[in-house]
Amino acid sequence: GGFVTTAEEAAALRDALAPHVGAFRIVTYIRRQDQYAVSDYSQVLRSGRPRHHPLDARPKDYWSILSCWAEAFGRAAVQPRLYDRAELVGGDILADFAALLGIPALAPAPGEEQANASLDATGQALLLLFNKACAAGRLPEEEAGAARRRLLVLLEACATGAPRLPARA
Repeated sequence: GGFVTTAEEAAALRDALAPHVGAFRIVTYIRRQDQYAVSDYSQVLRSGRPRHHPLDARPKDYWSILSCWAEAFGRAAVQPRLYDRAELVGGDILADFAALLGIPALAPAPGEEQANASLDATGQALLLLFNKACAAGRLPEEEAGAARRRLLVLLEACATGAPRLPARA
């Protein structure tokens, strides 16, 4: 999806790249809707907005996203992949992408940890409380961003694990 949201935008991108590219492969990784909602919930909390429940996210319309690319580049060029660590080559999206393209994967930097680690339910609850306090004006807006970044560093160090999940119902 990203920044291209219409077939016309995808066609403009295709036309700009066509003189420099022999063939196109549009590779996108998509999540199950429930996993997307949980991930989006954490991202919204990280950005400073208070959202009270993971399922408050609008479901992704994968058909609309993929169809604009298929219309511009042809259906055969569009290769959706399931974003699920258990399904990815080496459990890593970059390794999976490299394997799909038949190119060598970059080795991770020594000591590199997963960026943007998932916060557990407690970390998410703390971040939600912080965001609500900021929204209520308890912390000046110019200080809130820096304080949130410091809080995220602490939470990523100690509050990683199973995030808040929606109930099965």
